[in-house]
Amino acid sequence: MRFTYIYTGTLDLTNQSGFDLLDILVTADELILDKLINYVQKYIIKRETDWLVANLIDVLHTVFDLQSCNRIQDYIMNSICTDPNLLFGLDVFPTIEEDIFLRIIKRDDLNLKEIDIWNRLVDWGTLKLAASHEKSVEIDIMNCDDDFISFKKILDPFLSYIRFYELSSEEFYNCKPQYSILLPRHGNVYIDSAIIGRKHSVIISSWIEKKSEKLSCKFLLSYRGTRDKFSLSTVYSKCENIVASLVLIKIKDSPSSWKVVHRKRTCLEQVQWASTKNSRVENRNKAIYNRSNLDEFWFNFGGGDLTLNGKSGTCSKCNYEKEILDNNFFIPEEIEIFEVQGPTG
Repeated sequence: MRFTYIYTGTLDLTNQSGFDLLDILVTADELILDKLINYVQKYIIKRETDWLVANLIDVLHTVFDLQSCNRIQDYIMNSICTDPNLLFGLDVFPTIEEDIFLRIIKRDDLNLKEIDIWNRLVDWGTLKLAASHEKSVEIDIMNCDDDFISFKKILDPFLSYIRFYELSSEEFYNCKPQYSILLPRHGNVYIDSAIIGRKHSVIISSWIEKKSEKLSCKFLLSYRGTRDKFSLSTVYSKCENIVASLVLIKIKDSPSSWKVVHRKRTCLEQVQWASTKNSRVENRNKAIYNRSNLDEFWFNFGGGDLTLNGKSGTCSKCNYEKEILDNNFFIPEEIEIFEVQGPTG
């Protein structure tokens, strides 16, 4: 069949099995037959979808290192990210090779909760270790024996790609807590906020410290609008001597939208974050504008990117990467200002 294509430039795939098609694909890659490679990939994706799903891991192991087969690689990866059960529901899932599994874990669009990713990883690592011993193993995390050390080495490449800060305490302690010693430490990041929770404070702390482990930032609440009144004089009396601060703003009638600004008087790093929209200052000299005696602005970031006078605020792109809001006017429901202590203090 291969020679038929080489001599005639035609090939009938109708009566070929999925594995025959896979063999043709490998041969075409070896012979650099680009047209045939594209044709077979399209045929498999369009006509052999059921076979492809049933033999997902075999296909991945065959085409993963073939650069010419990016079309079928992308199709499989996108399918797994959309429906992870296509892979994780397979009895043969633990046989997937490390580099392929790692590529999947790295994907931001994997439609799976972090706790479920963690549980699948532990199961995969346990079976990998057992396969290396050709027998079942008991991992003793208390004694740090050879099996535990080997198990940790298996999991280590994956740990930095799992967002452990998104796990609630209930999720963690109900799902494989015996392996908590393996997890990277994020420190005791706590924030007394009515706007955000601990997982958001961990994210913000990692931005400030520019790292993801052993976070040490402390957020001390200095001002809260509903507690201390929406008053400019109160803001300045409570926050005047703060060197590094974090400003949180909850927008009225929009419970999922909020802004966060970390500001330091040296103006070295400025971030505005509305929901999941992250916008950094482009011109650091224009990160923060000092209040003049002629205005009533509490804050003026970027010369207009984010201004607030307590009762209302505006957003108009000036010196930050992105627009903070689609609408340029907002009313704050809550405002919180924290003193940031730690590496930035």
